[in-house]
Amino acid sequence: MNLNYFKNSNLLARNYVFIISLFCFFSSNSQNYSSDSLSILNFKSEISKAEDLIAVKEGNSYQEGIDLFNKIEGQIKATKDTLLLLDFYKIRTENYFQNFDYENSLTYILKGFRLNKSYKSPKYLGIYYELLGVIYYSLEKDEARNIAFLKAEYYLRNYGSNEENIDINFNLAVINKDAKNWDETVKYSLQSLDLITKTQKALVRRKYLYAFLAESYLNLENLSQADYYLNKIESDINFANDKLLLIASYYGLKGVLYQKKGKYKEASSLLQKSNEAYNKLSFERTKQIKASLKEKSNFQLQELENKKIKREIELIETNNSYKNILIGLGAVLCLSLLIFSFIQYRNSHYRAKMNLLLQKKNNELQERNIQIKAALNTKNKFLDTITHELRTPLNSIKGASFLLSKENENNDFLVETLNFSSDYLLNLINNVIEINILDKSDEITIHKNTFNINSLLLNCSNSVSINKKKEVEIITDINPNVPRIVIGDSFRLSQVLINLLENAIKFTKEGFVKIKVHKVSQTGEKVRLGFKISDSGIGIKEKNIKKILEPFKHASTKVKEEFGGSGLGLTVANKILHALNSQLEIKSKSNEGTEVFFELDFITQNESDNIETLKPSEEFSDTNDIRVLLVEDNKINQAITQKILQSKGFKCDVANNGLEALNKVIEDDYSLILMDIMMPVMDGFEASEKINNIKPYIPIIALTAVYEEVNKDKFEKAKIKEVLNKPVKIDVLYKTVLKNLNITNL
Repeated sequence: MNLNYFKNSNLLARNYVFIISLFCFFSSNSQNYSSDSLSILNFKSEISKAEDLIAVKEGNSYQEGIDLFNKIEGQIKATKDTLLLLDFYKIRTENYFQNFDYENSLTYILKGFRLNKSYKSPKYLGIYYELLGVIYYSLEKDEARNIAFLKAEYYLRNYGSNEENIDINFNLAVINKDAKNWDETVKYSLQSLDLITKTQKALVRRKYLYAFLAESYLNLENLSQADYYLNKIESDINFANDKLLLIASYYGLKGVLYQKKGKYKEASSLLQKSNEAYNKLSFERTKQIKASLKEKSNFQLQELENKKIKREIELIETNNSYKNILIGLGAVLCLSLLIFSFIQYRNSHYRAKMNLLLQKKNNELQERNIQIKAALNTKNKFLDTITHELRTPLNSIKGASFLLSKENENNDFLVETLNFSSDYLLNLINNVIEINILDKSDEITIHKNTFNINSLLLNCSNSVSINKKKEVEIITDINPNVPRIVIGDSFRLSQVLINLLENAIKFTKEGFVKIKVHKVSQTGEKVRLGFKISDSGIGIKEKNIKKILEPFKHASTKVKEEFGGSGLGLTVANKILHALNSQLEIKSKSNEGTEVFFELDFITQNESDNIETLKPSEEFSDTNDIRVLLVEDNKINQAITQKILQSKGFKCDVANNGLEALNKVIEDDYSLILMDIMMPVMDGFEASEKINNIKPYIPIIALTAVYEEVNKDKFEKAKIKEVLNKPVKIDVLYKTVLKNLNITNL
């Protein structure tokens, strides 16, 4: 016979918290209300009467008790005393819990949480979390229970009294005992005992804590300490009046101690007594629960019947009142009909004329709508065409520069020049398209993802560093209170920061460009961050600040001639921020530099969460058996992209259009397809849709110059997994391919 004999009994595993914690909260709280609110004592006698009525569980007493509680609640609400109402909700929670009505118990505890949002008492937050933990324990929601108890410990340890900390240490000892964390059980039990000694409160709880310590030390094989605390129970226990659970636990623990000491006869006798006590406790508990459930069911049925009778009475009274009203209304209605008929006759001719006029205007509006839709379609087709025609050769330039850098290290200057020129041209193209897209808020898509703020700022600084002058230093300053890992739209944030940094660098001949991030506020997991980009450049006259936010506008003709540029960077950044419910604020003086501010909301994330990253120089392995189908009509892009993929070990076939790709997929299997969109014979949308119908398990990635925002419905219909816009960064291409192939060695 070992310790599991009594620990695995039907009652002990859950009854420690269910009965003892109920004792800790509820029997004491019926007499001792919060010292923060003396006004609850004014209702003490009525509350006690309601509790006594509910406890009788005979006749209509349960209903009378509930009605009295509801009456008291109305009186307390009338006082508009938040603290008083918090105490009352706690009492209602406890009373429902004592009667095994967990649903209503949770209802009132949630009322308390909502009310405390305005009162903002951390101590009450701790008390309510502890109550919530006890309820979750009874419902066997262990994870939720543990979280509630740990939150309760934090708030009560920092804001509660010694007496209030007795309970939470007690309950933390219980859940650690259930989890067999014996050292933690000893720790919390001793803390609770120490607080009982200091306050001389809850003395009756000591014997339960002695039982926890005895059980812990038995499992830790410290028999002398176990014997010491069992003797403490024996000197304190009242076998005639103490709860059966304590008596059963004492006999069981004493029996296991004797068994470990080799006294098997005494151990057997004690364990038999323990089992008898548990059986008796089980019987009494089952009887209590059945009685409570039966009373609740009767109460609910009576409540439904009362509602039905009340409704019938209301209907009868309403019908009687309506009879007299209807007689009077009948006469009025007859007269009104005569008057209405006359008016209707006079107006019919006028309405006929108006209908003809409205029909004419409606036809004109329909024709105008058709013209507008045609114009929008033309605009979208123009955007698709122009982006395709501009981005396609840029893709070739970027790919060629990458291969050139790999084949000959002496071409660094040429590669750098190619990258700078192509990045500048790509940024101009993107800004022109963004201006058109952002003007239509219904087409803006916000993509939220988890990312590292520090890494994002570093990437933005690196991406603009090639364009900075040697005399200009880029400084990054992140306040220590800014969370490193957040959830938000990292792509849109990068767009804003890069445009602002490039604008600051362009107008700073020497000195610095600084990006600073700080925390503005935080509520729970929601955090608001402030971003400031400052420079030591030429500055802007105050009268020109609004002007520079308009597309293609500069502060002056002189500035445009000296510094050049499209005048779109600030406009795009500001429009993106409007889509994210924010805006730019600019402070500047001529020849004194410029400061640009904005704020955005994010959700905080634990730093331990895995965020996918990809180092630019990292090589991938195990790619020799991966077959990729590249669908591309441009021969130069075919050659370059195929060579890039093959340089990393992929096997790459090429199709010149969507129809050719479809035939290749029918004849053979591929691990992944890189699909261009604008192609002759059959475009990428149609080809992707047909391939998905045939072999839906092959992931399709769009490698295209078509702008995603304009065609998002088409991408969804074609079931394209991801969209990579030309020119695509080589590392992003690798990462996307491997991610869609579920290769994890990034």
